[in-house]
Amino acid sequence: MAAPRVASALKLHALSILEDDCAGSLEAACAFFAARGIVIEVLSRQRLQGFPSDLPIRTDPGELTPQQADLYAHREIWPLDELAVFFVGSLPPMLCRGFSHPALSLCVVALGSPPLTLAHELGHLLGLEHVEDPENLMYLRGPRGTEAVLDQAQIRRMAASPILSSDTRS
Repeated sequence: MAAPRVASALKLHALSILEDDCAGSLEAACAFFAARGIVIEVLSRQRLQGFPSDLPIRTDPGELTPQQADLYAHREIWPLDELAVFFVGSLPPMLCRGFSHPALSLCVVALGSPPLTLAHELGHLLGLEHVEDPENLMYLRGPRGTEAVLDQAQIRRMAASPILSSDTRS
């Protein structure tokens, strides 16, 4: 009998205000993290009704727009170790592709973002900061293509994140 494999699991809920459920972003993030020993468990996928695709957004969690507060209210039904990922049509130009609120255990990703944008935002939720290396997932302008790297210190920091759970599989 083979010994059980222990991996870290990142649990999330995907919520979209779009017809497109952004499966490509989820698949790219799952593949990126799986190669680094982190399994993403998508616990639910939901289409949210009644939100404009160009949702007004502020990045300071203390100063949310009313529409943003309504959207984020959907996050409150899960424990903080289960992340909420919101897919929206567009974001203000200063945000471009996505952003995260680590204190709220959520991130927001715009439709049409590069494939690894969700992985970049999840990196923030796992404790990673921006770097100046354009090949790195955490490049301050975001990942550009379908390939990116992390250094060993970043991998150790993610592994120590309190939002990861142990996942034992045989």
